[in-house]
Amino acid sequence: MQKLIISSFCILLLVFFKLVGASHACLKSKCGDDQGVAIHFPLRISRKHHCGNPGLECNVRYEQPILVKLFVKHIDYKRQEIQVYHPSNCLLLKPVEIPNMPPSPFNLSVDDKSNVTLFSCTTSVASDPYPYQVPCLGDPGRRIYAVDSRSTYQLEDLFQNVQSCSKMYDVLSVPITYEDYVLQFKWSKPNCTECEAEGKRCRWKNNGTNSEIECLRKPNLID
Repeated sequence: MQKLIISSFCILLLVFFKLVGASHACLKSKCGDDQGVAIHFPLRISRKHHCGNPGLECNVRYEQPILVKLFVKHIDYKRQEIQVYHPSNCLLLKPVEIPNMPPSPFNLSVDDKSNVTLFSCTTSVASDPYPYQVPCLGDPGRRIYAVDSRSTYQLEDLFQNVQSCSKMYDVLSVPITYEDYVLQFKWSKPNCTECEAEGKRCRWKNNGTNSEIECLRKPNLID
């Protein structure tokens, strides 16, 4: 299990983008500041409905509840994938339920998942590399360790210090394969992969339904 753990039970990926252009045309936008990642269709600025998918928008007025704020490292439009990371390299979340939360258009891009149990320990436990100490949880008087629930030897290593450790809670469906603390999310609708592969831009067909897309040559502006 790598050093990055996250609950996929309920996570809202909310990315903040800064509009750098005018009001009616869909200019390229920046993610957070002028040094951020440029975005274009189907990602969009909130309330610019013709510029992208309603579920793939940034909400500059913070109108949605935030479970975790993530920074965008890279956007691959050909694969329709967003790479994100946490500033503290720690994405282990306690499962949270939000009533009436609409389904997210983002799917966690990972094949191998596991159930993880968190333990709170008052003394240090040898962890090279397991059990993994969670850096963003705990305080000076206690350390938090994550153990793969299906791994017998990880539990045995921790139980050698069971007198000083107590179980906190389980985190279900945790991705266990990561590199460089980067988490990948995919979106599937609209499917602009062919347009991107041909070096063209993708947009909604001008039929008012926002259900079909078309490929056009790339000008400076996106209609």
